Amino acid sequence: MHVRPYKAVRQLGNISNRSYAVATKVVSFTSLLGHAYLDQADRPRRKPTRHGAKRVIRTKSARHVRITALAHLQGRAWRHDPEGALYQRLSDRIWSLGGLTTIADSPPSDDLVARVKANQKDVDYAVSIVEYLLRSNAYPEDGIPSTVEDAKGFVWKWFEEYSVSKIARIWEDYKLVAPYLYALHLEKSFRPSKIERVDSIIDWASSFVKSSRRIERFLGHASFVMDVLKGFARDQRESDFVGVSRIAPPLRRFSDEEKLISASIDRMDPDYGRSFQV
Repeated sequence: MHVRPYKAVRQLGNISNRSYAVATKVVSFTSLLGHAYLDQADRPRRKPTRHGAKRVIRTKSARHVRITALAHLQGRAWRHDPEGALYQRLSDRIWSLGGLTTIADSPPSDDLVARVKANQKDVDYAVSIVEYLLRSNAYPEDGIPSTVEDAKGFVWKWFEEYSVSKIARIWEDYKLVAPYLYALHLEKSFRPSKIERVDSIIDWASSFVKSSRRIERFLGHASFVMDVLKGFARDQRESDFVGVSRIAPPLRRFSDEEKLISASIDRMDPDYGRSFQV
């Protein structure tokens, strides 16, 4: 079974709120989140073999998330109406994806939740790089340097934790899904640190996808970010956002403190890029 981000985006655009349509959007949304959070660190770094080819993406974790979400939704449908059409359609979907064997071969749902939480700090670094690039691009008159290397240096100095080399690795891991991660970061109702069980993610996703306004905002922000990032990072997946209306996120100017930090960064300094961790 394949998970393709652009297909998930198309499915999220379905405005129907009938029970099966909502279930399909929940599965698409959670699979997309699983792909963004869990599949990137192991993503192959193979270069494109022909002009216009995309880098290889990995979706193993997204597939696990998809079958897990389907199983939870099916269980809910069974408790509500074991003879109902929704339960039957979800059951058929599970069997078409490999059935109980696939579920048995997937990691426990608690493990998926734990991995999302464990990856949150790296995601925060990737989001911070995106935010720097968006803000410096939006306000060129402020004279803030606007390259990925500048963003890495600023984030390094701002957080005073990881080395620049580690931040660079994180960026390489997450840059292809950075539009989704930044758009998700803007949704303040999504708080991975508060997640206890998969059911809580299902509940949140169910509420989220029922609102066409929230879906349009999420995809609009992600597509806007992609348009900006493609000028800084190669291989942005433009095909994911064909036909999506762009929505500019709120972007604040750099504060005086942030301008001082940016101006103080000297890549020729012998201590530039060191880890602040003891």
